[in-house]
Amino acid sequence: MTKTIISCVVLTALVLTMNANADKGTVNKDADVSMSRKDELFKVAFSAMQAKADELGIKGFAMVAFLEDSSTLDWKMAAQTMGKLEIPHGKRPGWNIIGMVGSKIGETMLTHAPSGHCPRPLMHGEVGFADAEDPLNGEGAEFLDLGGAYCVCAFGGGPHEKDYIIACAGAQAMKKAYDQ
Repeated sequence: MTKTIISCVVLTALVLTMNANADKGTVNKDADVSMSRKDELFKVAFSAMQAKADELGIKGFAMVAFLEDSSTLDWKMAAQTMGKLEIPHGKRPGWNIIGMVGSKIGETMLTHAPSGHCPRPLMHGEVGFADAEDPLNGEGAEFLDLGGAYCVCAFGGGPHEKDYIIACAGAQAMKKAYDQ
């Protein structure tokens, strides 16, 4: 009799757990759909950035960040190598493009302004090259407000003006895909 009661209690607990997990499965399925959408947006941005980089003859590194709901801090990010990760600089240490692009995208995510045009004093970790003659100036990330969602595209590897043009190509492609 005791074994029967224990078996019934265990069976009831198992059924309740399965029902609770079934509800969670529905939530996870919706989250997967959302992640697929983000993945598609990332692919569109990277494709546009690669095409523009190829057109301009620039090799480098790109990052894309997307915030679906601007009332949260739930940014999703992706990165892609587009030909090189570093720039040698003679006998001195060269440039780590991954670090530079990370700084550009971080600055832009916080300020909602293109990198290199920071409307506040730079924080530790931000590139902040101020010399317009520097071929690796801090420009190279673009911010777009998509009406409640945000995207940031960043590129590094070439002169700052070209990095910014490549980043803008990605942001505009992502906006177009998002609006569809």
